[in-house]
Parts: sequence; C-alpha cells; structure tokens
Amino acid sequence: MRWGALSIALGWASVCLVASAPSGAAVPPDRSDPCASAGRDTCGSAGVGFYRSQRYGVRWFGDYRGVVPNEAHTFCIDLRFWYASVSYRYREAPARALLNKDGAPVAVERQRQMAYALWKYGRSANPSRQAAVMLYVHALMGDARPGELDAAGLGPRVASTYKTIAIAARHYHGPYRIQTRLSGNLTVGQQATATIRLLSAAGHALTNARLRLSALGASGLPKYVDTGDDGLATIAFTPTAASLSLRVASGAVASSSPRIFVPTSGAASANGQRLAAPAFERISTTVALLARPSVSTRAAAEIVRPGSRIFDRIQVQGVSGSAAQVEVELFGPFSSRAKISCQGRPYWSRRINVPGASVVRSPPVRVTKAGFYSYRERVVGGPSLLPASTECALATATVLAAPAILGGRGDTYAVARTESAGTVPPARVWIPSLGIRAPVKPAAIDVRHGALAIPVDIRLAGWWQDGTGAGGKSGAILIAGHVDSARAGAGAFFKLRNVRIGERVELATARGRTYSYRVVSVRSYPKSALPTRIYSSQGAPRLVLVTCGGRFDTATGHYEDNVVVTAVPT
Repeated sequence: MRWGALSIALGWASVCLVASAPSGAAVPPDRSDPCASAGRDTCGSAGVGFYRSQRYGVRWFGDYRGVVPNEAHTFCIDLRFWYASVSYRYREAPARALLNKDGAPVAVERQRQMAYALWKYGRSANPSRQAAVMLYVHALMGDARPGELDAAGLGPRVASTYKTIAIAARHYHGPYRIQTRLSGNLTVGQQATATIRLLSAAGHALTNARLRLSALGASGLPKYVDTGDDGLATIAFTPTAASLSLRVASGAVASSSPRIFVPTSGAASANGQRLAAPAFERISTTVALLARPSVSTRAAAEIVRPGSRIFDRIQVQGVSGSAAQVEVELFGPFSSRAKISCQGRPYWSRRINVPGASVVRSPPVRVTKAGFYSYRERVVGGPSLLPASTECALATATVLAAPAILGGRGDTYAVARTESAGTVPPARVWIPSLGIRAPVKPAAIDVRHGALAIPVDIRLAGWWQDGTGAGGKSGAILIAGHVDSARAGAGAFFKLRNVRIGERVELATARGRTYSYRVVSVRSYPKSALPTRIYSSQGAPRLVLVTCGGRFDTATGHYEDNVVVTAVPT
C-alpha cells in the first residue's frame, strides 16, 4: 500500500511540475478578443464547465461545443488566446509535430496522454470533470504561467479528478496492442483455450474492454468477449484445420494522438485558440496458428488367426485439400496388452499418403505368430504442418492373433509372465455335477510357442488375463485347463467333456464373491479351427471353459481337438 501511495504522489508531483514550468507565456498579436467580455465568452461556444476568477482574471474551465462540426466536446490548447467561435471556420490540422504557442514541441508521450484523457474523460456532462480535463490538457502543452493551472484552487472535486486523470493517462495511453496467449498446444478436434489482453503502451491491461473475435479453421469461438475487471478475457475454441488464424479486434479505444483543429478565418487564424478533440481508433491483430492434425486408426479386426493378413483404417483431419504423409507402424507380437510398447523397431512399417478427411486402408501385412499387434500412425510434419501421432496401444488399433490352447499329454507347456490386467481375477472354478474344483491363476500368451500359457501344474486352470474379469458385463471370461498329463495323470479339466447343457458352473474371486453360470453349449473343434471369439471382449457376458479333447494322435503325441464349454450368467 505504501508503494501505491508513493506512486500516486510521484505522478501528481510530475503533473504539477509540468503545469508550473517556466515559459514565454505567449499572447495573441491582437488582444482584443471579439468573443470575450470581462473574461467571459460572448459567442456562445462555452460548453460544460464553469467560470472562476483566479490570479490572472476570470477564466473558463471546461470544454467548447458547437464550434467544430460533429464534435460535441473540444478543449482549447492555447491559454490566453481568443475564445473559440464557430465563425472562425475550424479545420483539422494535418498530422505533424505539435508545438505550443511558445514554439516548443509537445513530446509524443504527452500527446498520447492527452489523447487518452480527452477520450476517456473528456466526453462527460460533469463540469468538474471537464474542468479537470481542460487543466490536464494545458499542463501537457507546457506553456502556462506560474499558478495559472491550479487544480486545487478549483476545489477538492476538480483536484481529485485531475489526479485520477493524470495517473490513468500515464498508465493506459496508447498505442495499444492485443496480446493473445494459448494455454497449450493445439490439436484439431480438441478444445483449446486462450487468454487475451488489450495492453496500453506502458503494458497495463485495459479492463472491461469489448473485443470482437473471428477465426478461420476453428469453431466454437464466441463473437464477442470482455476483458473483465482484471483485464483478462479467456476464450475456448476448437481447431478444425491444421493451419488456422484467430482475429481479435478492439472496440473504440483512445487514439494515440489528439485531433487538433485550427481557426482559419481572418484575424482568428493568428489570434484564436486551437482546439483538441477526443479521438478513437480500433485496433486488431490476426494470429496465425498451427494445430496438430488429428490422426485416427482402427484395426479392421479384433481377433485373427496366426498367418492372417491384417490392416487398419486411417483418417487425418485438419489437412483438407491436401494429403498428409503418414508413417504406419505395426508393433508386436506381445504376450499381453500390458506388454505392448512402441519403442524400438516395429514389426512392420510403411509410409503412405492420406488425403484430408478420407479414410484410407493401410497395406495388408501378415502376422505369423500369436500375440498382440498394435498400430501406431505418425503424421510426418513439414513447414506448415505439425507432426502428430496416435497413442501407443490403443484398444481400437490392436489386433490379437489368437493363441492355441494346449492342455493335453504331449503338448508343450507354454510359459509367460503375467501382470495385473486391472479386472477382477477369478480364483476358483467349480462344476458341482462333475466334481471339478480347480484353483485359477492368470495366464498370458507364450509368444514363442504360440499358445496360452496355462499353469504347468495340471491341477490348476489358467484365466486369460486380457479377457473379461469375473462378473464382467460383456465379453468372454476364458479359463483353460489341462485334460491330462503323460506323467501326472488326469488334469483339472479331465471331466469337462462330460458336462451337460443346463448344469451349473460357479466362479469365485479371492475376495469371496461368487458368480453363477449355466452351461448353454458343449462343442469340440479341431485345434486349428478353435473359434477366435472365445478371446473376444465384446458381446454378451459369458464364461468359456476350454481343454483338449477328441482323438489322441499317437503319431504326433497330441489331442486333435479342443473341447469348448460356454455358460451364461444365471
């Protein structure tokens, strides 16, 4: 607070020094003012203000009206010269250096302060306010005699207003500039925010200023916004193009220089006082911006068999009228979704052209091994195009090459490291009619052997951790178990092939929650034809139990089929 008080005091002191600066006190060549009698105007040009007798006689403190066509308020800038009159045929002076009547130039900074005071304060119907503006204008001209501009002598209201004008003019005069700042990077299709300030030449933000907004390549922008009491306006908009522009235009603000009018008629051209009028300007700025294009990808299939060809569909938004170069990368195979990474060398890559807003298919690529494969698309940047990419491991961009389920004597025991999948893992499966009661452990894909890595211990069953969890509302809860082992005998699912439709299956979690299911189908499939839908996370909720079955091929040492039991929630 002490700093603020000191600032005001210094500002007031500087104004007083200007007002009392020594000058030549120029006077008109002809002192016989035809519009004055006893110091008062006789030509009817005095407007808002009042007369007051001071050290140098009676003087008008206020503005003039009806002297300059279409100007409601004008202020004299030449003390001691003839009162203004409409008969003097005032004309606007061409832009050039402004001199006071002593011949001294008025600094540009003072002219800017004058212009602000005239526009901000000099258009009122308040006599005290107009008197304060008149005094301030003359103080800036710098040709007053000692004591000739004594605001305190006109009363506390004029003195207080004068001080307010002086401080505000110093802080808020033009020329102005519009400052626009973004809150972060822009991306086509994603809402962005920006802040706008209308700044004075001294860097102070103008409060409650109305701004007009328009844009090319963006939507959702309001037509108008106000800077508010803090001088800050916040806007939201959504880029629709990778190359866009934002235009901000102010309303009327004080001009950077006052409009000066000079008398041109007869003797008045040398003896009449010049007049300053409020003037405004509107400023604008156009900001060219670049937004990252929006690139999206969707794999054509959720699940395929190893050896299939896969592709994805790519769309780039924000580059209409031109094509973007897109680097298509396919990473894999991975044992689980949690293991998917887009680091290192991709499994396959290709650069293609994608026309703006078109949906383009990537070249098909064969996936030879079981596991997860995930696409990532990268838009190649350029001078007028920012680079962009899809996220790694997007669910919509990921394809599962379905693993085999090996759970019989002679099969290779698959092994894979498991991680939490973020769903509720089942802990035990129970089929009362068969006496099956098997603990359940999470299982991932053994990429090397192309199989689901169900537990080596044949008494345990394996829950595919990237499927649906216990109690899931959609998709398959897949649990696979051994039928038998050449060394250990019958496995957890040895009797599974004997289950009948309608029989009950229960699934329990480690927290003690139990879910009940009813068997709706029991099918056998050649291992090469195992339905991929058993791995699907889509569709109605269901429990799928799988083991080996069918004829045991002694030549190969493997069962030929898989037994698939499907149950639905009860």
